[in-house]
Amino acid sequence: MEAIAGDGIGTTRMVHTYLRYSGEKLRITGIAPTEEEMQRAANQLKDLPRLVLLLLVFLMPVPGMVGLYVLLAIMLERFWGHKIRVIPTRYRSILLSKSKP
Repeated sequence: MEAIAGDGIGTTRMVHTYLRYSGEKLRITGIAPTEEEMQRAANQLKDLPRLVLLLLVFLMPVPGMVGLYVLLAIMLERFWGHKIRVIPTRYRSILLSKSKP
């Protein structure tokens, strides 16, 4: 549940950061986000497609789909390392730590 809440908070912060950035570029507001905030927002934006895919799999009424997706995602992440990322960042530590022997 913490990861779900964290993704909601992270997505809200991402939207606020990009709104501040665009407001500063359009000279509507004078508060520009820092480089660190922009990096966190970019990382959250990269996680959104992974999160949507994960949520779709959990909401599908197909028996065994969740287990198959999680197993496939863990296998892909372990085999390809950092070249391919299927699991959202907040869920990676939860899923990969539980699956280690």
